[in-house]
Amino acid sequence: MKIRLTKVRPVQIVGDGLVSSTERGEGRFIPVLILNTADRPDIDELLRVHQNLPPGDVVTQWSTVLFAKESIVLNMRFIKPMSCKFGIAFDPYKYGVLIDAILYAQALYFLSGKVGDQVSSTTDKPKILAEVPRLSFLNTWNKRYLRIASRRFRLNGLDRTAAKRAAREMIESIREMWEMRRG
Repeated sequence: MKIRLTKVRPVQIVGDGLVSSTERGEGRFIPVLILNTADRPDIDELLRVHQNLPPGDVVTQWSTVLFAKESIVLNMRFIKPMSCKFGIAFDPYKYGVLIDAILYAQALYFLSGKVGDQVSSTTDKPKILAEVPRLSFLNTWNKRYLRIASRRFRLNGLDRTAAKRAAREMIESIREMWEMRRG
């Protein structure tokens, strides 16, 4: 496994949600990320250009941030309709359910926005649906997600065994929702 270093500062998530449509994603829930692109006019241009052209090509890769092991970044490299690279930063304690949803949908929508924007109020804004294959990150995530969820239950007063059991049950329950499809 190669270690890739990048000097690009990850784009921050300022809003999120889920959408489901029989027209896209076979009716499953697909996460929507509203990204702060204030310092990234290239991403705004990608969103604008993408609306008037056929689907493009994107390569994605999950990674961790050097010296910040808890942080997770989804690196995205668009090849067509124009070249653009950026990463989306996730705090797994805050966005664990969102990471899980992306992995199970194997896709996400993203659009540009600002703090306070909501998916329901941005339906007219340009957005891109990107495929995000699970690859080998799912195994890594399953272990990490159980540890993160267990830690949260421990902070709420459960002992180690009960916290691990509660975390497993919570993850199973969430994943049942990811399996639901609109028909």
